[in-house]
This record gives sequence, structure tokens and C-alpha cells, in this order.
Amino acid sequence: MFLDKSTLMKIPLIYYLFCYFKLNDFSFKYIGKNIINTGWCEATSYFKIKLPVKNIYASIKRDGNIINKNILETPHYSFVSSNQGKQDYFDYKEKNFNLEKKDVEKKFNDLITSVMNDGLRNNILIEKNIDLINKKEAKILDGVHRSAVLLSLGKDNIECFIVHKTKAIKNK
Repeated sequence: MFLDKSTLMKIPLIYYLFCYFKLNDFSFKYIGKNIINTGWCEATSYFKIKLPVKNIYASIKRDGNIINKNILETPHYSFVSSNQGKQDYFDYKEKNFNLEKKDVEKKFNDLITSVMNDGLRNNILIEKNIDLINKKEAKILDGVHRSAVLLSLGKDNIECFIVHKTKAIKNK
């Protein structure tokens, strides 16, 4: 049985109770109130979960549209998994974000080195939505690059923080 989206999303306590019972196999856990600064927003999270990578999706820009892709099918994962994937990622960044190879290669390589040497320093943030309960699938709000790196390092499960709400950070 699928849950009524409007009821679940309007009443957070009901949503999280359903998560507790339906996602117990994924180490669903209350962690208290956490405010996470992403650089573009402040995200409030009360719960974390450890999800299989195959259940994690990212919003990817393609030809002016936003599509959801499994993390394994993203240009980000292509970059870390093969030499041809690096070029695919550069093409993606240039076409969709007007960024050139030189602008993105060093930054992504630095992230890979950092995660390999120091582990994950920033959290993977996922959306609070109905698919997490009904399909056990999550959509990344912040952390697509980090998720791709973790996957390339053989991590089958990724710890994610479920975002209750976000607040935009105003530019100074």
C-alpha cells in the first residue's frame, strides 16, 4: 500500500514514524537537531540513514531539463570510474553550466584525494519525500560528487542525512 503524500508531508511526526518502521533495515536513526551549512543553504536534519548506493538518485541537468538519474548513471560517477568518463563529465559541465575542463578538473581531483586520505568531511543530504518510504529511494540535495567518489572507492552503502527543511544563505 502506498501512503498518501499530502498527509505524510504535512505532519512531520507521521512521516518520521513511518520512516522508523519502514526503514529500520537501513539504520534509520534520530540524531537530534543538526544545522548543516552547505554553502548555498542551511539544512536542518533530525535523522540519518544508511542507504545502498543503488537507491540513491541525483537531479542532473540535460538539455535545459532536470532529470533524476541513479548515482551510477551520473556524469559525476563516470568521471571517477573511467578515462572516457572524465571527458563525458567535462562535456556535461561545459554544456550545462558553461564551465570548462580547467575549471572543474582540479576541484574534482582534489575532492577525490581528500575523501581517499581523510574520509568524508561533509554530509550527504537527501530530500525528505514519499519515495524514501514507499520505494526506499532517495534524491540527493547536496553531495552528488561525494557520493560518486564514495561509490568509486567501493562503498556499497552511504550514510545520508534526511533534510527536514532548508533556508537559503543570503550573499553578503
